[in-house]
Amino acid sequence: MKSLGDLLKFHKVPGVEEAEVRKVIAAALTRVLGVPVSVKHIRYSDGVASLQIPPVLKSALVIKFSEVQALLEGEGITLREIR
Repeated sequence: MKSLGDLLKFHKVPGVEEAEVRKVIAAALTRVLGVPVSVKHIRYSDGVASLQIPPVLKSALVIKFSEVQALLEGEGITLREIR
């Protein structure tokens, strides 16, 4: 009988890749803003990051968008828009 690990060895686990992307985005935002941003407040899909953070922080991110975008491109993540 095969173990669960053997069965999933060649199949992608849904959500793992998205979780890693959200973790990298949270680290980049924390670095740029200087304020911790939790992974649970970030949703990412097709180059669009939806953030559930205070409006003051979102305004700061709009101003520093190019800096955030450059950090994420270095990690291989394309960011087109922050909502």
